[in-house]
Amino acid sequence: MYEEETGATVKLVPGWSAIISKIKSAPEDDPPYDIAVTEGQMYNQAQAENLFLKIRKENIPNLNKVYPYIKNLRSTKYGAPFDGAPVGIMYNNQKINYDIRDWQTLIDNKTRLTMDGGFYAYTIHIAAIVADQMPGVEEIYNKRHHEVPFRRVKDFNTTSFYSTGAERWQHMQLRIANAAQTYFGVSMGRKADNDWISVTLPETTTGYYDHYGVVRGTDKREMAEHFLNFMLRTDVQNKWGKTSHQLLANKNAEHSQAAQQAGFPSTNQEYKNFHFPNYEYLTDYSAKFSRKFEKLKRS
Repeated sequence: MYEEETGATVKLVPGWSAIISKIKSAPEDDPPYDIAVTEGQMYNQAQAENLFLKIRKENIPNLNKVYPYIKNLRSTKYGAPFDGAPVGIMYNNQKINYDIRDWQTLIDNKTRLTMDGGFYAYTIHIAAIVADQMPGVEEIYNKRHHEVPFRRVKDFNTTSFYSTGAERWQHMQLRIANAAQTYFGVSMGRKADNDWISVTLPETTTGYYDHYGVVRGTDKREMAEHFLNFMLRTDVQNKWGKTSHQLLANKNAEHSQAAQQAGFPSTNQEYKNFHFPNYEYLTDYSAKFSRKFEKLKRS
């Protein structure tokens, strides 16, 4: 769409895990990207190490259309929020004949589950949701209760921990698990091609949110900001959401029909049940939590 409207050429550089390291290792005046996508932890690192240029907000007026909740989630000083994904449940409808209403339902039915083992944050947030020590996921953010979500993970009948999306799907296909912790949009893609797959979104869940930043040293700063503004335009967000089934940052945009039916938020208030990791807090405990998580997976 952007190429058609502007005549510019957009070059997509695939990859995820090496984005930050590639920016850091490149000469400051010759970055590997003009714009880079980052999730919360990466975004914090990019800010801390001055890898992104400050956003000149007069060049991105569509930031005013972003849900206040999302604008307050992380600073927009160095990046523009674009989309996100809540963590849902993909399950085998030939093996499961009960309604999955929330995360607790999986525990109550001893559902064979595969969970994210690549990174602790989302799995531990799910465990905090089913814990009852504090409201929401506050156990994670209160030092006195850090042990609670790690204990509650054990309440799930976790038959495997996956490291990649391909591994997660393999565990479902081989019937190692009958349900999987997974992102909603990815699950809908699997459902479209497999009639034995169903997808549900718990009313209270966790998830990620992406911010896009303008990389230091780019000679296309103005065009990069123009592109970020384009990404937040209502019609662009609508078109993206229609097939991606992602959370959309623009409060005037419409989520896909499937996302609406699943319970995606349509107001700022409805975002209260989506607990995104607070990496400003987690950074100080990341090494400790990672060690505990690895030990938990082996137990």
